Amino acid sequence: LGLLLFRDGQMLDSAAAPYYVAGFGCAAAAMILTIWLHGRFAATHMPGATSHAVSARLTGLLAAGMGVKIALLVIGFFALKQFPLGAEPAKFSDLSIFAVTFAGAALLCQMCTALRLARSLGRPATN
Repeated sequence: LGLLLFRDGQMLDSAAAPYYVAGFGCAAAAMILTIWLHGRFAATHMPGATSHAVSARLTGLLAAGMGVKIALLVIGFFALKQFPLGAEPAKFSDLSIFAVTFAGAALLCQMCTALRLARSLGRPATN
């Protein structure tokens, strides 16, 4: 949706566009790391899992995913502050565009991941 809104350059300054794209890229990297992390934990067998154990496990997986997202947001923020994407140093507005874009994209990824995990953990395992 954001790419469609800002594609003509009227709503987003051209100097800030790299920070916008960096926010999407960082969110995509967070999504990939989160899916990998969830796959590692979800692959372990839970003998005699009750609904309480499944919900506790789902909460733990979502918390781990949020930790990955926060870590990448902080790393991305400091990396862009240290190594700006343009000729000038990164301004507050540029870093805000990065952070808000990252947060929006990461939230959508988190919602999709939560739905997928709920479906896969709610199903009995087939061996």
